[in-house]
Amino acid sequence: MTLWAKVERAPVYNVIEEYDNVTTGGIMNNNKVFSFPKDKLIEEITKNRDNHRAAFEAALGAYRDEVIKVLKEQLDQAERGERIPRGHGLTCPQDMTREYNQILAILDMTTDDEIELTQQEFACYVLDQWHWKQQFATTANSYLCNWTVEGELPPTEQRFGRALDTE
Repeated sequence: MTLWAKVERAPVYNVIEEYDNVTTGGIMNNNKVFSFPKDKLIEEITKNRDNHRAAFEAALGAYRDEVIKVLKEQLDQAERGERIPRGHGLTCPQDMTREYNQILAILDMTTDDEIELTQQEFACYVLDQWHWKQQFATTANSYLCNWTVEGELPPTEQRFGRALDTE
């Protein structure tokens, strides 16, 4: 007889059933819908969009600087007759401003004063926790080194070490 056979095992279904009872009816239920004032949602989403756009523009500027540096190095190698690698191997930051603008357009056109959101929608629109956010942060961080996904954003000059072009 093995040691495992001697161990008394608790029935798994009881634990799962208890977990289901806690998660299906409470506030953390992903299917539960909450109401929010439209004006407050527009304010939060606009702030998140503007922060994303500032981070994107700063990352894009740093990306361009890095591409130029790598291409100049490759040009020097080519002029010296050395073997040069294909491409530059750098990942371009992705601008996701369209995601924010789409939600803002919907809110702008609706006649409702109260908007219903699921927990997942709230996480995206208000908490700025989009499915693409971590990938964006990874790419931006590879060029900016001091950008964070969470928390309040400090002024642009402090965050990125230089003022952004505002065109």
